[in-house]
Amino acid sequence: MARSGDSFSAITIWEGEGRERKERKLSLTTPQGKFLFHLPFPQARPLSIADVMEKAGVGIEYSTEIQDIVDELAKLEIIAFL
Repeated sequence: MARSGDSFSAITIWEGEGRERKERKLSLTTPQGKFLFHLPFPQARPLSIADVMEKAGVGIEYSTEIQDIVDELAKLEIIAFL
């Protein structure tokens, strides 16, 4: 979590099982960290990417880097699209 308390600065993803398990760390830009911090929980009502960006206070000028992290997390099956 970032010092401000409203974003993440990095995330760690564990891939594989047992001894084959590997750690993958992703450093986040400030807009990406704010976006991920404001993602809804699985039980909550889904929100569009634009709605999460608005809730997080991330401007449209950061949409490309937000799309980059969304694509990466979707590829890793961490987030899903409805």
